[in-house]
Amino acid sequence: QHPGWVNERVNLSDWEGKEQVGGIFHGNTWGQVAAMLTVAEIPGIYVNPAQQELFVFDHVEARLEGDQIMISNPTMFDARVRIFIDRDRSKPYAEGYVSRCPEIEVKAGTDVTYTF
Repeated sequence: QHPGWVNERVNLSDWEGKEQVGGIFHGNTWGQVAAMLTVAEIPGIYVNPAQQELFVFDHVEARLEGDQIMISNPTMFDARVRIFIDRDRSKPYAEGYVSRCPEIEVKAGTDVTYTF
């Protein structure tokens, strides 16, 4: 068991031995891969400037004011938030586009203003 591991099951019986009841096996599962794909393909904040829409997928709070995003981090943890500004909806974005979007740091308990 290591920090960051994701496992899909917990032993609820003693079929692997009484010492394994309530335990998990050590190894990667589809859950860990799904979490990595989520990080790679979903931004922390999505903005559609034409419609003045903003959606947050991270543990921060945000609001849109013109061409600025006011971001607050009410948690006890620092955050690195990727921001996807959807400027051109006329064609699909290239593969891996989200991973190249700007990323900003928002320290625990602080506010940041991002201008796009």
